[in-house]
Amino acid sequence: MKLDPNEMVIFLDFDGVLHRKCVDTFELIPNFIKVLDLYPKIEVVISSNWRLGMSNEAYFKIFGKYVDRIIGQTPNINSENRELEILEFVNMHKIDKFIAIDDDCRGTLFSQSCEWLFKTDYYRGLDSETTVKLIEFINERF
Repeated sequence: MKLDPNEMVIFLDFDGVLHRKCVDTFELIPNFIKVLDLYPKIEVVISSNWRLGMSNEAYFKIFGKYVDRIIGQTPNINSENRELEILEFVNMHKIDKFIAIDDDCRGTLFSQSCEWLFKTDYYRGLDSETTVKLIEFINERF
């Protein structure tokens, strides 16, 4: 995989982001799609634990025509430290521009000083208000 240096990568969690809590409905996917529409050069890497055992067909059911924007998933190095798994992917693929969207509901998957983490609320996910804040976060970083 070769990434365009102008592209940005979003490392994406599912629970507490694309749906509230662990309800598995993906009801908030339209808000994430708005972000993808707004930034056509953004690519997505799945960092959610859902990545373990998910098929391409399952990704298609969730993301529809946007499935081609998913370029991979983080390695399963240490399920207790998602930040390290993301950094492993970043280093392996020489990615310069990236953020993670994650609820990190227990506060253990990322360090407190992680500047590239956009943290959502586990009970709200990527609702309309949080989507506006995400867009501001992306604009500030890039």
